[in-house]
Amino acid sequence: MHPRGRQGEPVHSASFQFSVVLARWGFCAALARIALRSALQIGCTAFCRAKNSLFAKQIRAFSMATFGEAPPGDLKAGEKIFKTKCAQCHAVEKSAGHKQGPNLNGLFGRQSGTAVGYSYSTANKNKAVIWGEDTLYEYLLNPKKYIPGTKMVFPGLKKPQERADLIAYLKESSSS
Repeated sequence: MHPRGRQGEPVHSASFQFSVVLARWGFCAALARIALRSALQIGCTAFCRAKNSLFAKQIRAFSMATFGEAPPGDLKAGEKIFKTKCAQCHAVEKSAGHKQGPNLNGLFGRQSGTAVGYSYSTANKNKAVIWGEDTLYEYLLNPKKYIPGTKMVFPGLKKPQERADLIAYLKESSSS
């Protein structure tokens, strides 16, 4: 006998149906797991039928897994985010030195762990990621998950719009 969900449906068939809906909606894997747990609690069929519900819309909004799927960034909003969440540890001006974190001038196209004069963690040096819009977008979601062992204590930006805004600002201000 197969295990049954809350609504009495076989979990395996409901899970399959639900995974098809998630794929259609463009869910990333982490949010798909959260949504699947929720769906199993209320019944997958009911959840799938409610794809236009507020909950489903919120999950879809947070599931933008790549920079290409993100909304366009706003420079002014990105500057505000940088000043409130990043400026205490980072600078973007070419003439500024390093703070608790490295200076971000020339960030795009640079390999992680290579800014001259800054003492990076071994994890950051070994990651050897080339910073671009896509990699930065993923990193900013959860820096400690992207580079386990990093010294950066920032918890990340969960909202796709905030990440896109910050990247727009960094791209403009760190290229001088």
